[in-house]
Amino acid sequence: MILDLTMELDENTPPYPAEGEPRFFRRLTASHDTGGFQVTELKLGTHLGTHVDAPLHSLPGGRSVAGVELNRFFGPAVCLAVSAERGGGAVSLAEVLLRAGDLIRKGDILVISTGWEERAGSEDFFRCPPLADDTGALLDRYGLVGIGVDMPSVGDIHADILGRGMSLIENLVNLKPLVGRRFLLSALPLRIPKGDGSPVRACAMLPEDDTLFP
Repeated sequence: MILDLTMELDENTPPYPAEGEPRFFRRLTASHDTGGFQVTELKLGTHLGTHVDAPLHSLPGGRSVAGVELNRFFGPAVCLAVSAERGGGAVSLAEVLLRAGDLIRKGDILVISTGWEERAGSEDFFRCPPLADDTGALLDRYGLVGIGVDMPSVGDIHADILGRGMSLIENLVNLKPLVGRRFLLSALPLRIPKGDGSPVRACAMLPEDDTLFP
C-alpha cells in the first residue's frame, strides 16, 4: 500500500508569509489545440507545499539539494504522535522517543504527527510552535538521519538539524494512519544545483502485513 503524504500544489497553496509572492504560477506554453500536445510552464518557490530543506537554506556555503545523499530522503521511517498547540511552547520529543522504545531503529527518518496539518488554509497554520532546541541532539542520540513534520516550519533549529547532515521535510499530510508504524518513506527532491530546497512528492510505502519492517 502506498499512502500519499503530499499537500496539493496549486495556486491556492499558501507560501510561508516571509516568502511573499509569487505563490504558484502556471502557463500553457503549448496546447493540444495549437501543437497537438500540452506543455506547462511553472513558477514557484523552493519551499512551497510539502518540501525538503537543504543545508544551503540555513547555512552559507552549505550543500544544495543536489548534493545531499538520497538516503536522507528515502529509507525506513517511523511515525510518532506528538502534541503541539499554538502558544503552548516548544514541542519536545524527549518523552515520545523514550516511550517508542524498540520501534525506533538506527538509520530511521523520524516522522512527527501533531495534527497541525488540519489547520492548513487557516490563519493559524503558520503560527505553529517550534521544535525544542535539543531536537537535533536527540535525533543524533537515537541514530536518526532525518525528521519530517506536518507543520510548515520547525522553528529556529533549522541550522542545527541541517548542520548535522540530517534531512528536514516540512508540510507533510495524511500522517494519522502512520502513527506507531514503521514504513518506507520517499521524499526525493528535484536535482537542483545551488537549490536551497525543493518541493517533493512524499509517500509512505506499507506492506500489507508489516513483514518488511518488523
